[in-house]
Amino acid sequence: MRILLSIIFSLSSICVFGQWDTQKVIQQGRSAIYFDDYISAINNFNNIIRVKPHLAEPYFFRALAKLNLDDSMGAIRDLNTAILNNPNYGYAYLYRGVAYHQLEKEILAIEDYKKSLELLPSEPAVYVNMGITLASLKRYKEAEKFYSRAIILKPKMTEAYLNRALVREMANDFEGALIDCNAAIKLNLFSAKAYGLRAFLRQKNKDYRGAISDYDIVLKIDDKDIKAYMGRALAYYQLHNFKATLLDYKKIIEIDSNYAYVYYNRSMLMSEIGDTAAAIADLDKLIDINPKNIIIYFNRGNIKKQIGDLEGALYDYSMAINLYPDFARAYIARSYVKRDIDDEKGAKSDYIKAIRIFDRYKKMKAGDKSALVDTSATFNKLIDINSRNNNVKNIVNGRVQDKNVIIKLETYFRTTYLHVDSLRAGRVQYYDNYTMKFNQKYNYSPAITVSNRDKVYIKSFLDNNLMFSKEKEVNNTSKEDMHLSKSIFYMQEHNYNSAIAQIDSCLSLNKKNILAYLNRGFIKASMIDYIESIDSKTKSSVKIRTSVNKNNSKQIIIDYSGPIEDFSTCIEMNSNFVFARFNRANCYAKSLQIDKAIEDYTKVIALEPSFAQAYFNRGLLYIYQNEIDKAAADLSKSGEFGIVNSYNILNRYCIKKEK
Repeated sequence: MRILLSIIFSLSSICVFGQWDTQKVIQQGRSAIYFDDYISAINNFNNIIRVKPHLAEPYFFRALAKLNLDDSMGAIRDLNTAILNNPNYGYAYLYRGVAYHQLEKEILAIEDYKKSLELLPSEPAVYVNMGITLASLKRYKEAEKFYSRAIILKPKMTEAYLNRALVREMANDFEGALIDCNAAIKLNLFSAKAYGLRAFLRQKNKDYRGAISDYDIVLKIDDKDIKAYMGRALAYYQLHNFKATLLDYKKIIEIDSNYAYVYYNRSMLMSEIGDTAAAIADLDKLIDINPKNIIIYFNRGNIKKQIGDLEGALYDYSMAINLYPDFARAYIARSYVKRDIDDEKGAKSDYIKAIRIFDRYKKMKAGDKSALVDTSATFNKLIDINSRNNNVKNIVNGRVQDKNVIIKLETYFRTTYLHVDSLRAGRVQYYDNYTMKFNQKYNYSPAITVSNRDKVYIKSFLDNNLMFSKEKEVNNTSKEDMHLSKSIFYMQEHNYNSAIAQIDSCLSLNKKNILAYLNRGFIKASMIDYIESIDSKTKSSVKIRTSVNKNNSKQIIIDYSGPIEDFSTCIEMNSNFVFARFNRANCYAKSLQIDKAIEDYTKVIALEPSFAQAYFNRGLLYIYQNEIDKAAADLSKSGEFGIVNSYNILNRYCIKKEK
């Protein structure tokens, strides 16, 4: 069990300045943070920043919301602006230090804490966070001094005692650590953290019964604390109380059926007590959770070999090797299985490969003969039992970054009807001159806009708009506009063939109708997406080609040249028409022309700096290219501008996870 150092957040003493209205909106944002509604908080501060960008406080509090969403880079960006607006803003330096610490940039964090101490010499949170960063650098004695100073400034600060207990334990001062835990418990008899840490200390000191007693108290305070159940289960195991151990494992699974560590531990215990069928069942579940984990395959192979299932063992060892070709122990284990099935040639080949890997790593690791496997970052990812891609489905304490989301590009833009419900729900995202001129020309009857929202309209609303289109035809309204209006109706009905017919009629009257090209490109791209997503037998109507990727394997590339041509025509007419450029970027991305896609998204952002969808999609492409810092910056911006799913993807792919 590992105890994580906590970051201290202190808002109570921070003052807010400005006029009454500004202060009211800031207070609303702060209240949203207090109630863990970080998305609403960001929206509040966005509104103030638009009107009063010279203030420091909105950037500061928006940074706090981002920190709670694990968006450290976005928080730093906001705190930089807050400091620029107010160079003496001590709390801005403090929390920028926190953000740097979360990014493992400890030296920069320490510099900010020092500056914060110059401005806030009596703020205990600065001393605690300085201690946390020093402890992460294994400078335990220095960290202890900062925690002690925090306790002098605020004698009832339980977090300071708990963190000092941790560094004392790391410095092998068990008695001192225990004294601090007891002090924290005396200050707060209902502190689950304090009892949990004392349980951890007792367990490490082999006082398993004392640890179990503390875990019992933790679970009375919070009966859903998975770490407490896991810690207690391990303590029961040390006392050979396997029945109690299994009951705790069962409780963990009831709380979180995808908590991988419990299946791993239980499988090892079931194997130990001879229930190999149950052990294999748990490892099967683990593979469902994390199908690329080499240790799971390796251990399942060991159990299968133990029960005489040599074919199954051979499969599992081979899977581990396929996932990680330098897995020396797997080669050795497979060589023994091949020998048992009389494949002497294969056994010898595997053993030689293992010895070669062993020799290579022995040189790399200065003679460490126990190093049969690579312990590089690549290997660590492949043995991480609790895969980072297995996110909880429920949002806890406003952590939208933990919600499981499907990762896909933000979709294309096209013209659509502007319904009054869209206004009420705040769903109108962007306006442009072309739709505004159309709306003014016909007195907003019907009104149209450009959107990528797939709004579901009731049939009567669409029928009314078709009737308006027919009235335009009767009243000698521009036939060009009438065809465009009808095409929008058919698009809403997903009657794409009729929509294209209307668009073609519109363009026969005016080859420079930019909205017609936008909509036709949208329809073509949408039809390709649909056909590409269904049974491959239907794909004969879609142009495809193949290419060889960097791993020398073929990949199918869908041909989006048709919609690209329409969007390019829009751009030729108006190079600043962001919707066509965004749509073209999507088509480039889906046809794996990544550099062209990024170029178009970048141009969109240059033209419209708040275009959230462009930041989001470009961020996904940066992840595809393994440019993680750029991806994090883009996903931070798209989250700031309202795409909530950005925080989940940021959390899954751009943040280093604690081991």
